[in-house]
Amino acid sequence: MRNKNNTLLALPFVAMVFFAFYGIRSRSMWLDEAFTVLASFRSLSGVINEIKYDSAPPLYYMVLSLWSGLFGMGETAVRGLSGMFYIANVFVMYLLAKSLLKSRYAGYLAALLFMASPLAIRHAQNARMYSLLSLLAALSIYCFFRIVRDGAEKKAVAVYLAVNVLGTFTHYWFWFPLFGQGVAALLLYRRQFLKVFAFTTLSVVPFFVLWAPVVAAQRQRCGTTWIPKPGAAVFYQTVADFYGRGTSGYLVLAVFVLLVLVNIAMPFRLKLTPARKILDQAGEKINLALIVIIAISLLLAFAVSHALQPVFIVGRYTIAVLPAFTLLVVSFLSKTANPVLTVIVCFFLVAGSGAGLLVSRNQVAAESDRNTATELINRAEMGDAIIYTSLSHAAVEYYLKLFGKDAFFKRYSFPMELMQHMGWRDIPGMLSQKDSLLVEADSLVGRLKQDLGAGNGVWLLYGYDVEVSAPVKEALDAGMVQTMELPVAGPFHKKIFVYKKKPLLSRF
Repeated sequence: MRNKNNTLLALPFVAMVFFAFYGIRSRSMWLDEAFTVLASFRSLSGVINEIKYDSAPPLYYMVLSLWSGLFGMGETAVRGLSGMFYIANVFVMYLLAKSLLKSRYAGYLAALLFMASPLAIRHAQNARMYSLLSLLAALSIYCFFRIVRDGAEKKAVAVYLAVNVLGTFTHYWFWFPLFGQGVAALLLYRRQFLKVFAFTTLSVVPFFVLWAPVVAAQRQRCGTTWIPKPGAAVFYQTVADFYGRGTSGYLVLAVFVLLVLVNIAMPFRLKLTPARKILDQAGEKINLALIVIIAISLLLAFAVSHALQPVFIVGRYTIAVLPAFTLLVVSFLSKTANPVLTVIVCFFLVAGSGAGLLVSRNQVAAESDRNTATELINRAEMGDAIIYTSLSHAAVEYYLKLFGKDAFFKRYSFPMELMQHMGWRDIPGMLSQKDSLLVEADSLVGRLKQDLGAGNGVWLLYGYDVEVSAPVKEALDAGMVQTMELPVAGPFHKKIFVYKKKPLLSRF
């Protein structure tokens, strides 16, 4: 029966490539992706200077720089890198579950549940570091269990050290499951604790030597006012988000619980799984260790968010915990649930995720920075000026560069400080300097009058954060002539206003 299940479970893996790559060009690049790609096109020192205003280490930017050097900076190319990490992660989940749970069936199940996770699919199609973060978190857990269960094999230790070095340079959330591993070793594998502690300490030395000064700069410069401090709800929201947003995620979790609690024998005879069997399963060291890793990861992120600065974003950073949670679910399903029903549920999950991807990728977005860039290129003249407001800069700039028109325009941001950190803005901080905004707006319009050639125009991307960007529109209205108003919207602008210098006679 298990062999038949293994064959059935292997069939949906043809969907893996579909999940990784279907429709990756259909969406306009969003803010964070565009910022990441633009930053990765700089030199090493340029990348470091750029992300001093961001909240991430440099590894993914460097990998993306090498990747795009080979395959280009188009949407398909840069998003394809995350798709490759996702596919690798599926295979790692298979090896991880097969090795720890001593079952090929469990391996297929783990790979399938990870593959069908909407969270994993979402980040498989984004040009950000989250898919790499998940892959390295899974590899770290795999090596951790190899060390605590099988002893400090040289190969496992070497891979563990390398993976942890890479993980700490990929995303700061990698530290949370890493710390969870240390707590799990202390509580459950005390004989191996000193080894785990020594290996972990050794693996984070490069981070502290090479990156600690930049972390200090990031804490001072990177704004996190847009991230709310988490409430208690984030714990169950995180778990539900692994398998669907909102109600769908909770329904999937409920099905998992029912499969474990109710043993459904054919033809449809219901029988509760003995409590002793479930408790014995929960009490296994592997499962206890996974529970500790998951709990410590989320609790530590929660504590940091309240004690230092908010870092808890459900649906993004929490992907670092997805491999451990998937393995925990598989441990229970593979040993207590009806295998036929489990296979059926897995097929439904794959089908549901596939249907969701088809629907989302065939929707026409009302707001598109790709369309904005295309409109600018088609309508504007060489030497025209663009004024970016709010966070409209990065994605439009990406498309201008992609289309080979980055030298076509003079470009300005209002307020000017947004040029330094295109990925976030501090609205309360900017509004606290309202007088400075008024002076800056007048100064910008004065520069435009001097810099623009005869017949050149100013294209103002406007409509978001109006309380901040209103001074520049008012200054343009007073000092120049509006010639067009275009209903071209992007995620951070609602319209484009076009201005030209006043005729010479009207200036007197």
